[in-house]
Amino acid sequence: MNPFSAIAESMFKKDPSGRRVFFPQGANGRGLVVPSEDEYRRVRGVLSLTRNGLVAFVGAFALLPIPIWAALLLLVPAWFAERAWLRNTTQHWAPSHERISRSEVIEAQAKAYDPRFLWLLFFGSLLLFLGSAVLAISDPKEHFASVLGVPLFGAGTLVSLWMLRLKNEKPLRW
Repeated sequence: MNPFSAIAESMFKKDPSGRRVFFPQGANGRGLVVPSEDEYRRVRGVLSLTRNGLVAFVGAFALLPIPIWAALLLLVPAWFAERAWLRNTTQHWAPSHERISRSEVIEAQAKAYDPRFLWLLFFGSLLLFLGSAVLAISDPKEHFASVLGVPLFGAGTLVSLWMLRLKNEKPLRW
């Protein structure tokens, strides 16, 4: 399973009666009972596609000289479009009393990811954390995005270590 499909898959779980429940807001909102397998595949497919598109967009933003305001001008409407599509698609789905925790989301992703991808995620996050920290310390006014990168990539490093531990991989020993 590719990493972005795993992210989409972690937004679903089965309730005690075996029904599939979708959590459009993740751990922050209520679940909705998915009415059919076709609806599940359709929503999961769109979520995977939008996550893949986001990564491609961020990659292009990192490689091309695009101003941050232009990137946000494209990214924010795309996010609202996805939210509107989800709301329209799921508006008639029955609410569920089932909840999902952040731990369950991370466990579902860890289960779906290949251990090699998790190690790549860990080292990539660690390098980006260290690079952001160096740039933020050197000149925070010039490298404002780096100041934001420190907590973001620091959290990514910690979460990837958590997932590796869940996968029963041995964590790094310093």
